[in-house]
Amino acid sequence: MSTLEDLKFYPQDQLNYYCDLNTAPICRICLEKSQTKKMCNIFEGTDPIYTMIMSCASVQILQGDGLPTTVCQKCLAKLNVAFQFKLQCENSDLRLREFYTNTNLSQFNFNEPDNKNMPFENETQTTVEKPPEKKSPKKRPKETKIHQCETCGKIFNRREYLTQHIRIHTGEKPYCCHICEKRFVNSGHLTTHMRTHTGERPHACTLCPKAFSTRQELHKHTMVHNGERPFVCTTCGKCFGSSSNLYSHLRHHTGEKNFTCEHCGKAFYTKQELKQHLVIHTGEKAFVCKFCNKRFSQSAHLRRHLKLHS
Repeated sequence: MSTLEDLKFYPQDQLNYYCDLNTAPICRICLEKSQTKKMCNIFEGTDPIYTMIMSCASVQILQGDGLPTTVCQKCLAKLNVAFQFKLQCENSDLRLREFYTNTNLSQFNFNEPDNKNMPFENETQTTVEKPPEKKSPKKRPKETKIHQCETCGKIFNRREYLTQHIRIHTGEKPYCCHICEKRFVNSGHLTTHMRTHTGERPHACTLCPKAFSTRQELHKHTMVHNGERPFVCTTCGKCFGSSSNLYSHLRHHTGEKNFTCEHCGKAFYTKQELKQHLVIHTGEKAFVCKFCNKRFSQSAHLRRHLKLHS
């Protein structure tokens, strides 16, 4: 670390950068400075971030080493994805090695003699005393192990699936997002959630420029292009592209309104209807006309306005 006396001999540009480092937090990973964005301390918390960094990269981090002690949210989101990928690789490798080790050992039976390697003189005796050859019964297929939930009786063919399912009943969510502290039942849900912070959308539509963070969202979107609507309302016969849209529609028949405005108490069938209603209270106008910059609170109002320009 440089002393104040040493700083007299620094060029002006380096001196300015040094002063910036001491007044604005800097991300230890991407080295970007920020006065407004939230930065996370890598040494705080029960599971410090610096241990994740050292686990994923060949760097040494020590508390009090004089280097930046914070990381930005964008780098933290990427670190979370990398760390979960590392854990998945290690877990899969361990399970594969255990499986193939047990499989290879089970091929050898050390307790029973091997008749194929018996001495030649005993071969005739074995042939004479051999009973008439009978067709061996067909081997039954190996029965798959059944893992059943003691709470609801649901059956799974793998123990890890049952373990994840049990968390629905216990409420356990062991996977935590280090940015917003939201918790999840399994690592897959956490990985998908991290894309809301990183902006990653790996699932692209082949028919239009749109991309999505999950495969399910992409599948739902492709139905817009092919016109497929496999989910049918048994009450009115209306068809929908997804089960969630059908479920939301069914509330109009049942009268179920679970989404209530906290300002006026008005209830709505769907979250989207509530969101559209809230702009009345907030005054938010998020939809902007690209021709005259006029703003609107709802997309339908903007579409109606755009017809004036066409």
